[in-house]
Amino acid sequence: VYSVRKIFANPFYSPPRFHMVVIDEASQLLLAHCFSPIRYLSIDEGRLVLAGDHHQLPPILQGVYPLPESSNDPLLFSSIFHAFKHRDPESLCTSMLNENWRMNKELSKLPSRTIYSNKDKTYKPAN
Repeated sequence: VYSVRKIFANPFYSPPRFHMVVIDEASQLLLAHCFSPIRYLSIDEGRLVLAGDHHQLPPILQGVYPLPESSNDPLLFSSIFHAFKHRDPESLCTSMLNENWRMNKELSKLPSRTIYSNKDKTYKPAN
């Protein structure tokens, strides 16, 4: 198990290529911030796993940045999660987890109805 901090703690250290890179809370990370860990993916067998929710907290930016002029422009100032989701409208490479293990059934209903259009239909209560 490596972290970005461990990889870059020694500038002379060259980490191995990874078969899998997992980026948690990917909806909070800018696309550019993810290049460092992604560059260590194995070219032949590498898998990138992004976990996050583009409906929740976005990256925190201090400046005002331009929106893309067309749908083909890169999403440099959005999250890596949003960029992948935006480029995958048929959900061929992305999927929504449809089970909620954090909240009970009643608490889960409000965000399911108001944010996710009732896509979260499988309720597994946390308590």
